[in-house]
Amino acid sequence: MPLIDPGFLSEILSTASDITLLVNADKIVTAVMVNPHHPAFGRLDTWVGRSVFDIVADDNHDKLNRRLGALGKPGAGSVMIEMNHHDAALLEFPVRYTMHLIRSDKSILMLGRDMRPIAEMQQQLVMAQIALERDYESQREMDTRYRVLMEATRDAVVLLAMNNGRIADLNAAAALMLGGARADLIGAAIAQEFEIGRASS
Repeated sequence: MPLIDPGFLSEILSTASDITLLVNADKIVTAVMVNPHHPAFGRLDTWVGRSVFDIVADDNHDKLNRRLGALGKPGAGSVMIEMNHHDAALLEFPVRYTMHLIRSDKSILMLGRDMRPIAEMQQQLVMAQIALERDYESQREMDTRYRVLMEATRDAVVLLAMNNGRIADLNAAAALMLGGARADLIGAAIAQEFEIGRASS
């Protein structure tokens, strides 16, 4: 590949990822590049000169150590890691990085993708699932109450579908009156059942 001007390379890196970090062999952040088309991060210049461990959540430290160790092994290539950054202005935000070891000086190039849209979508899916489960529990409770009420009623109760006049549901007393099993009578035309009843009487 032809040599690329450093300024142009920085522009390529900053637009190819949402956030790019350059970390030296001592694990100190020496450069931060933020995608100009992704302004949600704001300015992260204060990260320069700090340990990379200082800008990620405490519970990510062990994972970061393991990935850095894996990256230093011969033939490791790139390593992927997802971490939560913490910042005074932005609180916590998740970023997925691919880390690349620069063999010449043992620096690490970290190309990051903002995971907040995915995290927000996952949260919305979780909330939707919780809402569906609540609706299901509420519906099941109503169905149970309805069934208990139907079977506790001594009077014959038949529910009809308005569009075709067929039996949508009935209780045991109604099934006994019509002379059939409940499962067999559901879906039957009510007029036909009464005609059968009159013929047998």
